[in-house]
Amino acid sequence: MLLKKIFYTIILLSIIRIGNFVPIVDINQAYLYESLKGSSILSLLNTFSQGKQFILGIFSLGVLPNINASLLMQLFTSIFPGLKKLQKEEGENGRKKITEYTRYLTVLIAIYYSLVVAFLVKPFIFGFSFNKIIDISLLLTTGSIIIMWVSELITEMGIGNGSSLIIFVNIISSLPDILKTIVVSGKSY
Repeated sequence: MLLKKIFYTIILLSIIRIGNFVPIVDINQAYLYESLKGSSILSLLNTFSQGKQFILGIFSLGVLPNINASLLMQLFTSIFPGLKKLQKEEGENGRKKITEYTRYLTVLIAIYYSLVVAFLVKPFIFGFSFNKIIDISLLLTTGSIIIMWVSELITEMGIGNGSSLIIFVNIISSLPDILKTIVVSGKSY
């Protein structure tokens, strides 16, 4: 049973890793990478999603909308008495309802982030139009929802917390480049 859970987790994490490198069409990926090279935004994106090979892909938002939604729901449950009551007094049904609200909030945050990203990459879009903004936003939002779903599958039927494992694997994937940088900078002294 444990081996089955490990295999299941590895398969799902592999799917997410592969999805990180499926590019969004009609975006000049090379020009985008060159423009962002050396920026702190690219470093952050690389650390939490892809490693050194940045591609604006369908899973580029990663688990960030879901994590932010979870944090906001924790804040909301401490502020709003109705949510606090739902969480504490309703038992399992209350927790399921809070999880449902978190999912809806994740979708709203993903839509917001995807629209921001779509407008930020406007100079890199071939044949920019309003329809392409909608297409990019839908792809990024859908990718974020898929990652939320996969992370929940890992949490339920795999090993460990799905969101944490996804972040861990993405950070570990950039480890060889980090070690290479350390070794190269060490030789210059």
